Amino acid sequence: MSSAASSEGLVNGVMRLDGLFEVSSAPKPIEVEGNGQPADLLALVALYQLELGEDETAKQTLSEAKKLEPGSAAVRNASLLFEIGDKQNRVIQIVATFLEEDQVKAGSLSKQELAKRHPKFSWKSRRQPIEKLYSAVLKGGTDLPLLLALLKRSGSAKAFIVGHLEKAPVDNIEIHTILFWGAGDAAMRALVLLLLESSIWADPHAQTTCQLFVLDFVEEKLLKSESGTETTALANISRFIMDNAKKYRKYISKPLFEKILDNFDVRSQEQSRNLAKGIIFTLTLLPGQPVFADWLETALFRKVTRGQGEGQDLITPCSILSNAFQICPTAAVSSFLSEGVVPSLVMILEQKENDLQLKYAILDLFAAACVTPACSKDVATHCLPQMRRIILEDDESVSLLAGIVMTKISGHEIAAAEADLSKSFSDEDMDQLSQKFRDALSTNSVTLKRRGSEGLSYLTVHPRMQKKLADDEDFLALLCKSMDGHTSDNEIQSALLRVIYNMTKFPPHLTEEQERMLQLRAYASGKRPNLTIDPLSKSKEVQKRCGQISKLNFEPVLLRLIRELGPLSVSLALETIIPLLTNRDQRRSFARHGAIPTLIAKYVKESAKPEDSRLAPEIPIRAAHALARILSTVDPTLAFSDHQAISNVVRPLLSLLIPLQPGGDRDVQPLFEGLMALTNVASVDQTSQRIVISSTFDMIQDLFFATNFLIRRAAVELNCNLVTTIEGAMHYSIDAPRGPERMEILLKFVDMDDLPTRTAAGGTIASLSAFAPAMENILHQEKGVRRILGMCEKGNTVEIQHRGIACILNLDELPPDIQERAAQAYLNDSAVVVLRKLAQHLLFKRGKEGSYEASVERAAIEAVELLEHLDPERRVKEQAGQAAIAGPATDK
Repeated sequence: MSSAASSEGLVNGVMRLDGLFEVSSAPKPIEVEGNGQPADLLALVALYQLELGEDETAKQTLSEAKKLEPGSAAVRNASLLFEIGDKQNRVIQIVATFLEEDQVKAGSLSKQELAKRHPKFSWKSRRQPIEKLYSAVLKGGTDLPLLLALLKRSGSAKAFIVGHLEKAPVDNIEIHTILFWGAGDAAMRALVLLLLESSIWADPHAQTTCQLFVLDFVEEKLLKSESGTETTALANISRFIMDNAKKYRKYISKPLFEKILDNFDVRSQEQSRNLAKGIIFTLTLLPGQPVFADWLETALFRKVTRGQGEGQDLITPCSILSNAFQICPTAAVSSFLSEGVVPSLVMILEQKENDLQLKYAILDLFAAACVTPACSKDVATHCLPQMRRIILEDDESVSLLAGIVMTKISGHEIAAAEADLSKSFSDEDMDQLSQKFRDALSTNSVTLKRRGSEGLSYLTVHPRMQKKLADDEDFLALLCKSMDGHTSDNEIQSALLRVIYNMTKFPPHLTEEQERMLQLRAYASGKRPNLTIDPLSKSKEVQKRCGQISKLNFEPVLLRLIRELGPLSVSLALETIIPLLTNRDQRRSFARHGAIPTLIAKYVKESAKPEDSRLAPEIPIRAAHALARILSTVDPTLAFSDHQAISNVVRPLLSLLIPLQPGGDRDVQPLFEGLMALTNVASVDQTSQRIVISSTFDMIQDLFFATNFLIRRAAVELNCNLVTTIEGAMHYSIDAPRGPERMEILLKFVDMDDLPTRTAAGGTIASLSAFAPAMENILHQEKGVRRILGMCEKGNTVEIQHRGIACILNLDELPPDIQERAAQAYLNDSAVVVLRKLAQHLLFKRGKEGSYEASVERAAIEAVELLEHLDPERRVKEQAGQAAIAGPATDK
């Protein structure tokens, strides 16, 4: 916009705008973000919040100030002002007085003096302090840091300034933009965030006007390449794009797009590079907007392909192409493999007089390109000797990059075979690179640490290096220390997470059908199928490495990374944790370190996001899988604290119960462990039982027919724990929609070959037999009673026999009519004979008194006595005998 250009003089000279204020010089950059607010500043913010009527937030802010510096004069006086107030606006009046007279900072007034001066105050004779502060800031005063701190903490202050902007948006936003721009990125950040917060704007048109002015202003600053302003300009463009890329994409011109690309240059500030990557990445991935991807491809073709041999500066094109492999890989590969690109870059590397920055940019490009097999092959074909020479001779940072290139090439089977790396990349080479990367990780240089961690992340793809490093306790200690010490550096954290992931990744368990499919695919592509697993990658070796890593107490570090890192790193951290949880001791250890609330919180946060806006959509399912693995064996009553509801974990676990598709090849481990965890949780918490029943009862029943016997077993075991509630038992009622069908299936399960499934089915029937509508259903089944008595026969385990006996003893819990019919059904099927034989069998089998067999024997005898008591024929005979003893009745 022209207004941005015409306002240039405001920052550099003296100019009057609408007679409102003057700016005599550019304000000094300020920094008020983060938790580093000075105590004096926080004390003043608290008083302004109080003046604005935000009493509770004012108290919280003052409390923070006291913690930072309790002896501060401003903090002490602010505390006094809080103390002498009452509900009749006395506090607000006193605050207004002393904020305007700047007495709070002085620290010279006592409590008595404050109280004495209060009656002299006249509210009507003064303006509100926030208005005076705002006016002073606009006139170039020194209180901008205070205003920014207030904007960060006070909704009323935001609304006050927005109201001022809405009165004359075109004029006022120009004034604010120039003022805040001169104060640095922290001030611009506060302004942009204010413009993006729609909830405090009453006029959407005024809001959009202000937004577009600021966006145009920072675009112009970036295109002019003013020294020291690139990062601030990029940061504010990024804030608009990240807030709503679809809305602001049409304001991104092609010159601006290419200017942002230029900030990929390795010579740019790191923050500028990261901001530029984020903007370009977001724009190129926008659905329905291929124009940005086209612009990127055009820029790559012009700057890389046509630029060869023209003597131009190659550092920027190499840097752009290097980052393009992450953003637009198809275009990047096409440009990289263009005729003459790689050979010409190799020739430059051979010239020893070239500066290190150029070598660094070329090697950084090679390292990025080697992620793809085709580019890796090209690099391996043309420059392996140069890589070896650079590793031995050059600057440490350049040498590390060459090592990373070699390591990535070695990880590609195709490139390794065709470049004959089996001979040129020996075990000795790998050991030397391993030591080089470890040494870099041990330095104090963040740049070298990044390269060292990246190199190790690719080196540990090799099973031999996985074993070697996992056996080295000093390395594992260095790994843990490095992860714990660089929480703010995502590059280092992600690379080191990848190291642990590589060392703990289990080989995939393939079914026969999956193996056949892989063989067919290999034949179809003209390759020889190779399904053999390296001996060092087999499950037993991986389990051993998991145990070695577990000794180093990685749990707190990994859980903190899940809480603090971005989505992509969190996804990798979860993928790293899951293999470690195969060990039962590790599950308990993670639970002790707070894994369950951490994983639940991450699941809730990520699953609440719209699916099309998730950077890592797999996070919820991975968090749920980790929870399932922990709770499949850990006692839920011990894993949850008193203030945590066990039922909070049910929703994440239910997300794992995805129906199996016929012929599908998906991993059923999460489903199995989800069922096991829900079984565990349902055994101790009725609220959890009800949630599961209301959400997925039918699907659990469908899993009874899964072809995988473990899934089938786990579903039956979960069902057993659900029918202990009235809600679960009602599904087996004779009047339930699928009640008779469900009962028929369940009764058949007590005859299955799989003992755990049979035991769980028997337990389910034992629970249901005490519920009258379900027992009615059993009586209506053709072989219902017969199957229950089959559980009591001596060929079964004691556990199953006990469940059968429990069904008979539950007659005592039934209403008289059902009780009578059920007892008669048992008696008709020779239940007494079966139970007496069982009792006799257990008598000879049992050990000492008090054993499980002895208790089951006693239960069998009690069941016989109960049936005999309920036998109608026996009751008739007993009544006849009693009548005979009593003799004939006589008339009186």
